Amino acid sequence: MVLPPLSDHVEAMLMAILYSRFVRAAVAAIVGAGMLTGCMPPPADQALWDRCNHDFALWVKYDYNQSFLHTGEKEIADYALYQCQLGRYHPAIEELEDILLRTKIPVPQG
Repeated sequence: MVLPPLSDHVEAMLMAILYSRFVRAAVAAIVGAGMLTGCMPPPADQALWDRCNHDFALWVKYDYNQSFLHTGEKEIADYALYQCQLGRYHPAIEELEDILLRTKIPVPQG
């Protein structure tokens, strides 16, 4: 069975649909690329940011416990890291170092 040729109007509608899908895909790709490159500004104080990351990494490396025992430390540490991302370094670093001391992980001086 041979299909009849499409009218100009139907062909124009199909092209418009394909074009709109292409535009939506292109916009989604551009927005996605923007998200992957990071929308956060660089840290205001690189030394404090590095210290915050280092303290968090120490806790993850030596004490992060994924067992059923819930101490709340994971939430506190995650929130402290989030506070560092917002630029509130001093209270966050204090909280991270308190967690490290409670779990008997030596806190680096700095």
